[in-house]
Amino acid sequence: MRLEKRTALVTGGGQGIGQAICDRLAAEGARVAVLDLNGESAERVAAQLRERGAETIALQANVANRKQVRAAVARAIAELGHLDILVNNAGIARHQYLDDMPEGDWDDVMNVNAKATFHFCQAVVPHMKERGGGKIVNLASRAILGNARETNYSAAKAAVVGFSRALSLEVAAHNINVNCVSPSMVDTPWTQAYPEEMRQRAIKLIPKGRPALPREIANVVLFLVSDDAEYVTGQTLHVCGGRSVGMNPW
Repeated sequence: MRLEKRTALVTGGGQGIGQAICDRLAAEGARVAVLDLNGESAERVAAQLRERGAETIALQANVANRKQVRAAVARAIAELGHLDILVNNAGIARHQYLDDMPEGDWDDVMNVNAKATFHFCQAVVPHMKERGGGKIVNLASRAILGNARETNYSAAKAAVVGFSRALSLEVAAHNINVNCVSPSMVDTPWTQAYPEEMRQRAIKLIPKGRPALPREIANVVLFLVSDDAEYVTGQTLHVCGGRSVGMNPW
């Protein structure tokens, strides 16, 4: 197993991409702290992992709240012994044209997507330094290249990428790798709730002609937190069916 004796904390782990990441890391031997705003969702995923023989705990926290983040990280370390892997996956979107965007929608998206990444990294990095290394993966988005009606989300995910690149330089000497995974449309409860016409328009823009499956994102996260990616840091891997290159020509 590629992650035997390693411990991971995954935010937004209660469904969708986050759940797939928890599943994949646990299948490779990692002990996993499943963190979600919805404590019941986190416990449901953790229970499923336990049924498969994984060691796991469920954590409930608002990722935009520094005090709750610190408490969650401290509990994960106390109950699982240490943290080798941090995956900042939690995120939200608020679709609106700039002219009509409430300030609260801007703040919420920036706080959950960007500020939360700062909070978790700041809480975990000192621990990783003490242990002599670690792997951090932050979920970005193809939206870093710009999406209409998503100035807030595009800005937040671009901030995640810039933050990750800068942090990778700060911690490389401590054997800590920091990378981003940048999906496009993924087949999750979030995108399944889109109006069908909106879903089909989005799918037509993807050269591969379909959304990603959550496990396809999780597979790339697994690579980045494994020994196979020991020399990879400060990078953003687009896992988007070619959407970052351009639009479907058909």
